[in-house]
Amino acid sequence: MFKDDDEYTAGLERSPFVTEILNGPLPAKFKMPPLDSYDGSTDLVDHLDHFCTHLSLQGLKDSVMCQCFPLTLKKDARI
Repeated sequence: MFKDDDEYTAGLERSPFVTEILNGPLPAKFKMPPLDSYDGSTDLVDHLDHFCTHLSLQGLKDSVMCQCFPLTLKKDARI
């Protein structure tokens, strides 16, 4: 995925997550459920509630949910 360890380490330094979340294992057969993306133009609390409900029904740990949440953001919401 990364050319060398330095590039990987630089990416981790930019992450808002602590090491325990970044290194949290994904379940072997985990697939991200199809969810609407959030672009900042609708209610964030509603989006977060919808996201948490879907992922918690799969019995996922908070660390996995933290890793997955940025995948649901697009446009200005990714900043």
